[in-house]
Amino acid sequence: MKDRSAGFTLIEVLMALLVFGLIAATVQHAATLYFSHYERVENKTIAGWIAENRMTELRLAEEMPAIGKENQEIRYADQDWFTLTEISATEEPLMRRVEVTVDLIGAVDGERRQQTVLEGYLGQH
Repeated sequence: MKDRSAGFTLIEVLMALLVFGLIAATVQHAATLYFSHYERVENKTIAGWIAENRMTELRLAEEMPAIGKENQEIRYADQDWFTLTEISATEEPLMRRVEVTVDLIGAVDGERRQQTVLEGYLGQH
């Protein structure tokens, strides 16, 4: 009789490769989800900063902002962003309602993806 314990059979090698492949695919999927979520949170955080900066600019202005809409494209954190500032009247003539919408402009397709909306009120000082 020959000694058959000298190595692995083809079936054992294939099973080991199958198990390794399943583990690798699972780890890769989990890593992809993690980085996708991280990128989403990062973009929402940056969009929040941009909206708060815009609101602060309006608060620090010498005059009450005019009623209407204003949009602008800016470059922040190595990305292109679109902001829309809508200023509307309120029942109180010395106050304005402000809504700042911040969209991320897609690098590949150029489409805007809404990231955040900040609403607030400004009063004459």
